[in-house]
Amino acid sequence: MDGRMGHWEPWSGCSRACGGGTRSRHRPVLQEAQHGGLPTAETMQEQLCNTQACDQDCVLADWTPWTNCSKLCNTGHKSRVRKARGPPLGEGTCPDKLASERLQTEACGLEACDKNLTNPKAKCSEKVDVVLVVDVSGTVGAPNTEKLKLFVTSIAERMQLGALQQLGLLYFGSKASIASTLTDKSPDLVKSIATVAWQKDGTNTAQALGLARTMFEEKGRPSAKQVAIVVTDGMPESAFLTGVEVGRLKDRGTRLSFVSVGKSVSQHVLRRWASWPWEENVVSASTFAALDDKKVTEVLANICGSALA
Repeated sequence: MDGRMGHWEPWSGCSRACGGGTRSRHRPVLQEAQHGGLPTAETMQEQLCNTQACDQDCVLADWTPWTNCSKLCNTGHKSRVRKARGPPLGEGTCPDKLASERLQTEACGLEACDKNLTNPKAKCSEKVDVVLVVDVSGTVGAPNTEKLKLFVTSIAERMQLGALQQLGLLYFGSKASIASTLTDKSPDLVKSIATVAWQKDGTNTAQALGLARTMFEEKGRPSAKQVAIVVTDGMPESAFLTGVEVGRLKDRGTRLSFVSVGKSVSQHVLRRWASWPWEENVVSASTFAALDDKKVTEVLANICGSALA
């Protein structure tokens, strides 16, 4: 009488998730051989499994197509990226999103805006929500506060408030105050500019950025880009707290741009706080008198890109 075997059971789970484990399966003996019959066969089998290394770098996808140029003039960029198909494993690594393995850029829009644009006061045609964060602290002074208000007015006049755009305004010294929440009504915005007054005290940039974040959360449109533009002539009272608020704005997808006036502002710090690429998010003016129509065009060319016409 020959020996008889049952069916194999399913394979067991692998003993290790990576680095080479084993799995096994069993089958029962239904009848032992008797009187010289054929003996029974093996009752267990083993296999290697999960032989891949425990430490694996992330796998990058193919390059995306090149984007359009980010700016019509004053030098913009076009870019392409490679996304990670999945996270690294164990001690594996993955290049940073801004590393050359995952991001390539080319300069474009190289002509100066005053040469490229037939209209020297071209208007922004981008769908965008903008909050202007204006420093009117003690170092600014009353006369320069009036120049800042003219600068803000020029920006407002060259935006198309309504279905396309919303504009908000807040000003700060030691305390930040809202002159106008995000609005699509130009007359309301222009009236609010008159309420801005010089503050004879410190520079609480952190509180101002926190208030700008609240304005975006309450009135910002999900379908529009959100941009905070900080105009300042000095460093904040707390660089640490300002850095925290900068991070919070960036984490929610807000673009952060700076207009620095004079020599008291650290360009190195502003470049770190500004959104990438900093070259398109930091504008410098030697004096408050230099905040003219040309500087307005420079700011709008940055935030409106090729939609400045």
